[in-house]
Amino acid sequence: MIQAIEIRGLRGIKEGKLADLTPLTILVGPNGCGKSTVLEGIFIVVDVWPVTALDAVTAYYTPHRPGVPDVSWEGVTHTIVIEATMADGAQQEWQLHWDV
Repeated sequence: MIQAIEIRGLRGIKEGKLADLTPLTILVGPNGCGKSTVLEGIFIVVDVWPVTALDAVTAYYTPHRPGVPDVSWEGVTHTIVIEATMADGAQQEWQLHWDV
């Protein structure tokens, strides 16, 4: 179980952290506030092949939003960092950095 997650540079989240997560956590907010991005961050960081998970997220958004081919924050951030803390204290971190 994930106890906390920190996301930097993913889609609409420049920097964000959720802590003290419980087995049932409900994300509530208006459209476009980042609820799905939090779930995608969790999907990426806990996947055995995070790059494959990122590819799946990218593939989902590209046909639905033409002209938005990447998942970086505002299309200008060149680093995505996702860190998760598990209930047993273990930490998982995933980073993607690219040069333009």
